[in-house]
Amino acid sequence: MLFRSLLDDAFLGTAGFHGIGPAAALASARYAVVHAAGVDLARVHRLLDPQVTGLPAQLSADPGPQAGLTPLHKRLVGEVRAVAEGGVPLPIETSQGQEDVQSFALEEAERLRAAVRAWRTVLAGELLALHQARLDRKSTRLNSSHRCISYAVFCLKK
Repeated sequence: MLFRSLLDDAFLGTAGFHGIGPAAALASARYAVVHAAGVDLARVHRLLDPQVTGLPAQLSADPGPQAGLTPLHKRLVGEVRAVAEGGVPLPIETSQGQEDVQSFALEEAERLRAAVRAWRTVLAGELLALHQARLDRKSTRLNSSHRCISYAVFCLKK
């Protein structure tokens, strides 16, 4: 089976039955990337929580009237949700069994690329949140029970 390439308008053949292994590996890699991005989102969420860090709510200069980094966190959650939705494309047989099965390995590769792009965005947002925490004058009084956050802010001060 042939399909039109989105990159150069050339026709490329799919991997057929031989693409099932790569499709599964790419899907597994995408799930791992989405999971890692979710862990980073949890860290950002904790950085925004004054009960966890002792910093102002949402890392805002004026909590309440100013949203702080809440819009950033919402955007990051949306990025990850967009690539996390949907399962693995199921292989299908086409042309009444006269042609190879379609494994959708190339589509899964594109979904993995989108997941990596979203993860990079989340990492950039996490760095921004850490930087904002560093700028906060109260950052030296972080809750000592959260050593990882304290250490991250301490490292950024250097």
